[in-house]
Amino acid sequence: KAITQTIFLSIPSMANVGMVLALMFFIFAVAGMSIFGGIEKSDFIWDWCNFDTFIMSIVTLFRCATGESWNGLMHDTMKDTNLSVGYFVLFQLIASYVLLNLFVAIILDQMSDQMDAVKEQTVQLKQFSDAWKAIKLNSVGGDVMA
Repeated sequence: KAITQTIFLSIPSMANVGMVLALMFFIFAVAGMSIFGGIEKSDFIWDWCNFDTFIMSIVTLFRCATGESWNGLMHDTMKDTNLSVGYFVLFQLIASYVLLNLFVAIILDQMSDQMDAVKEQTVQLKQFSDAWKAIKLNSVGGDVMA
């Protein structure tokens, strides 16, 4: 229950990071089409992995973000331009190591907040129980358990 509640409560923050990630994909897709559009097909640049159209650029960047042969793509694009090293390394740094790890950080932060709330509720429940026990003792005038 706590995990599902944590994930549910972290959806707004995850949506914000997701939108930043989508914006970054958009920027890199347009830049990739401009820099690498029309490159000859080779070992890693082929029909389903290229920068010829916007959709294929997004698919190719998603493949790179998962770590699947991004270095092979970089080497194939280096034949036409020297910008490929900076492009792919910068994309990997931002996509894989910064933004995707933010999703994990958001969930862990929300889980920490949930655990703190549970501890606070436990303390408040103990205080209420002690106060109720004291009121009950005073009203009955004796030692009452429970």
